[in-house]
Amino acid sequence: MPGINVLCLDETLSGQKRLLNRAQHLINLPNLKGVRYMLEKSKLQEIKNKLYLKMPGIVYIGSGDFHHFSKLIIEMTGKKPVLVLVDHHSDMFESPKEVITCGSWVRDLLKENKIEKCVIIGLNRKDYEFFRNSEYKKVFFIPEDLPQEVKIYYLMKELSDRNVPIYVSIDKDVLSKDYAATNWDQGTMTLEELLEIIEIIAGTKRLIGVDVCGEWKQVTGNFISVMLDEEKILKNEESNIRILDKLIKVW
Repeated sequence: MPGINVLCLDETLSGQKRLLNRAQHLINLPNLKGVRYMLEKSKLQEIKNKLYLKMPGIVYIGSGDFHHFSKLIIEMTGKKPVLVLVDHHSDMFESPKEVITCGSWVRDLLKENKIEKCVIIGLNRKDYEFFRNSEYKKVFFIPEDLPQEVKIYYLMKELSDRNVPIYVSIDKDVLSKDYAATNWDQGTMTLEELLEIIEIIAGTKRLIGVDVCGEWKQVTGNFISVMLDEEKILKNEESNIRILDKLIKVW
């Protein structure tokens, strides 16, 4: 059974009691400063020392503002995997050399030769058009507007090398608003389509880690806004639990 880790860097997961009750390792670091959106590379080892993760396993990261923590987790596996990024965004933009950001961490992994290649599935077409002629030849883009069976075909083709471990990073902004509520623009994938992708990847028997982000950041306000926040949190929790149950079943 994979390890179940919940990383609390802010309050975005605090309302998901069902998920918190399933955690084998609950890592509370809400007072970690200077890590939202980006973090200084000089602090990477210090932060890794605080992450007591049970791997191989799944790590719930919280808000997509912290998606760059995926880079740290991949490095902590000690492997050089194929990264399957299930995301509405490529996270391949440039950033200043001294930091990694939630929009650049994939590019950093590629530049540092820490992954064999990256398969990005569910990508916003605008990101695809921007990066499809990228200098990085180890990236394969599967845009969101392709039929599910075509996405699956290309994914299986890209995972055909039986000797390479696989790491999956999921940002729930890839999902339509029926299945997730995030603070970023969202895609059109259904939860059933995402679960099918997970099952196919797990079927390779080479999965070494999964992380999930894309939680809703609550806003302080009146009674109505608090009620809307609760609805969004419960929607995300339901998707998180179903992702977890699928992984436990097929891993």
